Amino acid sequence: MSSLAHLPYAERQALVASRRREMKDRVKDQILWVTDLKKPQNFAEFFGNSNPLVLDIGAGKGEFAVAMAQKMPDHNFICIEKRPPRTQAIVRKKLQLGLNNILVVQCRLEHLFPHCFFRNSIAKAYMNFPDPWPKQAYRNRRNLNEDFVGMLHDLLIPGGDFHFATDVVSYAKTAYKILHAHEGFENVLAPNMWTQECENEQKTLFYYHARRDGLESQFLHFRKQ
Repeated sequence: MSSLAHLPYAERQALVASRRREMKDRVKDQILWVTDLKKPQNFAEFFGNSNPLVLDIGAGKGEFAVAMAQKMPDHNFICIEKRPPRTQAIVRKKLQLGLNNILVVQCRLEHLFPHCFFRNSIAKAYMNFPDPWPKQAYRNRRNLNEDFVGMLHDLLIPGGDFHFATDVVSYAKTAYKILHAHEGFENVLAPNMWTQECENEQKTLFYYHARRDGLESQFLHFRKQ
């Protein structure tokens, strides 16, 4: 703002408003929709390289993906998030940090998965603290179910990893039961069902909300055989 101090107030306000509009347009231009993608899509066309793909399913405001993208610059991260304020927040972080290995797709998971991915194309997938839909009547809305796990198995590369986190013990048990029942996955944490320890990057906003409320988080890790 100091560089604009010499301008009259009205001109300063108009210039600031113009810059905000430019940033808003730039952010929107960075967000992809399902209609922007082929079925299936070669994501190297967007990243400009064939580095391993990592999915962040339900990416929220992107704190996890941004931290991981900085930690693993040789991997490409695809953030899947349906809420516009959150996708915009991810893009703003990406632009501020100059990260070229993050792609943001605004859509519901079922509109993207599995149609837009080749089989055996994903190196890692994370689902951190998805909506648990605690009421029995709504549990069919949970993202992690038998159909999802079957599709995920097809899309992961051999040896590909799936990480799941929740602060709802009943959801953790259900997720474990579904993953353990799939013959194509192995539990990396065996003989334990899950751990309550994780990398700092997985300590998202929802993790700290759970801690504040006195809840422990459960972290599951399965691998495609």
